[in-house]
Amino acid sequence: MRRIPAVRPAHGRTSSNHQPPLLRGAGAPRPPRLDHAKRRDKPVRVADDQALQRHGVDGDEGAAPSTCTIAEFFGQWMGAYGRTHLAPLTYERYDSIIRTHIVPTLGHVPLQSLTPLQVDRVYLDALDSGLSASTVLYIHRVLHCALAWATRKRLVARNVADSVDRPRAPRPETRALDEDATAAVLDLLEGAGSDLYLPALVAVSTGVRRGELLALRWADFDFGTLTVTVGRALQDTHEGGLTFKAPKNGRARLVGIPHTVALELEAHRKAQERRRLSLGAAYDDQDLIFPAPNGAPMNPRVFSRKFSRFRKRQTDAAVADGPECAGARAGEPRIALRWHDWRHSYAAQQLRAGEQVLVVSRALGHATAAFTLDVYGHVLPGEQQAAAQRHGERIDAARARGRKAAQVR
Repeated sequence: MRRIPAVRPAHGRTSSNHQPPLLRGAGAPRPPRLDHAKRRDKPVRVADDQALQRHGVDGDEGAAPSTCTIAEFFGQWMGAYGRTHLAPLTYERYDSIIRTHIVPTLGHVPLQSLTPLQVDRVYLDALDSGLSASTVLYIHRVLHCALAWATRKRLVARNVADSVDRPRAPRPETRALDEDATAAVLDLLEGAGSDLYLPALVAVSTGVRRGELLALRWADFDFGTLTVTVGRALQDTHEGGLTFKAPKNGRARLVGIPHTVALELEAHRKAQERRRLSLGAAYDDQDLIFPAPNGAPMNPRVFSRKFSRFRKRQTDAAVADGPECAGARAGEPRIALRWHDWRHSYAAQQLRAGEQVLVVSRALGHATAAFTLDVYGHVLPGEQQAAAQRHGERIDAARARGRKAAQVR
C-alpha cells in the first residue's frame, strides 16, 4: 500500500492585510511573497507581467480597460494564487464557493464593472434564499481575498468588497461536556467494547484535534515524561486523498497526558503489536497509534461517521439515565456530541478548574492566549463576580487598616 508522504514544515503566512491567514498544503511549493515587489524573484515577475498583459494592463500603470469577466478572473486566480497559497482543504472549499455561489450570480459581470451595490445584492439574495449567515460570510471572505489579489496585480483600481456591508454571522455554538457527562459517555463507549473508547479518552484528556489524533505515532509519545508531541495532522482531500500536513498554526507542540491514560495506551500498544504479528505482511505498519485495522491511516471522515453512528444508536439510554451534554437543546432525544466537542470539553474543564489560560492555550495549539479566552471565556460565568468580590474585599481591608492607623494616631 502506498505510504503517505511525510509532512513538510509549514511555510509562513502572507502578510497582506486583505487576505485571511492560510496554511499551505503539505508538499506544496514554497509560495512567493506577494506584498513587496523587491522580494519577488525574476520568474514570478515575468509571470505576473504576462498575466497583466493578457488583460491589457501595463505593469507600471493603473488598471487599464479590460473585458475580463468575474468568471474568467476567478479561473485565473485559483490557478495563479489558489494552487500555491491555499491548503488543499481550503482550496476545495474556495472552489466550491466560487462554483456554487459566486460565478452563477456574478460570473457574467466584467471584473472592472463590479460595484459594491452588486455585491451587497448578492449577499442579501443569498440570505433570502435560505443560506446561513456563516456561508454568506464565507462567500465574502473568498470574494474579498480574490479582489485584494486583483488590486495588487492592478487588474482593478480598488477592492469593492471593502465598501460592502460585511455579513454578520453568530459565533458557532461551543458545546462542552462537564466531568460527569464525560465519564458517562466514556463508560458507555468502554462498556460497549467500542474501538472509539481510547481515541475519545485521549481526545478529551489532551484537547487534540481529530486530524492530529489520527496522525499521532508511537514515536511521538514519551512514556517517561508522559507527554506527546503533536507535530502533524491527517487530512482527506478529493484531489490528494489522505495526506499529512503541519498542525493548524504550523507549529508542533508538547501536550501532557494523564498517567492513567498512559497506562491504557501501553495496553493498546501491546494489543496492536499482537495484531501486527497476526496479519504479517498484510499489516501496513506506519507506527500510528490509531490506525485503520490494517495499520494504514484511518480516514478522518470515516472515523467521524463511525462515531456519529455509534452515538445515534447508543446515547438514548445514556441521556435517559445520566447527565446530558451541556450544550444539548431542551427536549433533544440524545446527547448532542460531535467529535470536536471532546476538544471543547477539554478546554472548558481545564479553565473551570482554574488552570492557567496560557497553559491551556498552548495545549490546544492556539496562536495566543487571548484567542483561547475569546472562544472559551463564556465557560467562566462566575469569574467576573468572584473577581469583583475579591477586589472589593481588598479595598475594604485597606480602608480598615487606614481607619485603625488613624485611631492609633
